[in-house]
Amino acid sequence: MNVGLSLRMDLTTNTGQLTTTATFTKPGGLAGLGFWITDMDASGTAWRDKLTFSATLAAGGSTTPTLTSNVPVNYTLGPGTIATKSTVGDIATTSSNGNVFVYFPNAITAFTMTYNNDSGTQSNPDSQHVTMHSFMIVPEPATFSLAFLGILFSRASIKLRGKSERNEA
Repeated sequence: MNVGLSLRMDLTTNTGQLTTTATFTKPGGLAGLGFWITDMDASGTAWRDKLTFSATLAAGGSTTPTLTSNVPVNYTLGPGTIATKSTVGDIATTSSNGNVFVYFPNAITAFTMTYNNDSGTQSNPDSQHVTMHSFMIVPEPATFSLAFLGILFSRASIKLRGKSERNEA
């Protein structure tokens, strides 16, 4: 089970949405931000997870992240947008088939994620959720495979836990 920020919604219309914004106060912004979204799935017309991202560049202007899935056939990808295809089905939360890696290579001061349903969802969608977790800074150039990112995060977790324990002792 992954610990993270779980976003759950039970909308009364298929046009509703949940918008989340994260702001960074670090001078010069935050470059190389990456994190995982898990449990991107669908259930016929009952719900179809769709996420749209945008960010404010530290240098001014806006950008969208690179979105990568280990099962790209499950999704429709566009600039800053990922939508689950209706044929995907309800993916178990323990499966990596519903995982998407979000990566902002340039320095940003904020990002916004809008969570809603893709077209073709019934008028009163069922309850649905996704989880944001494993936030990390990925060094340039980010040409890693998804498998490597998993290893990178595992090693970083071990180092961070070890550092934390030393600081508390």
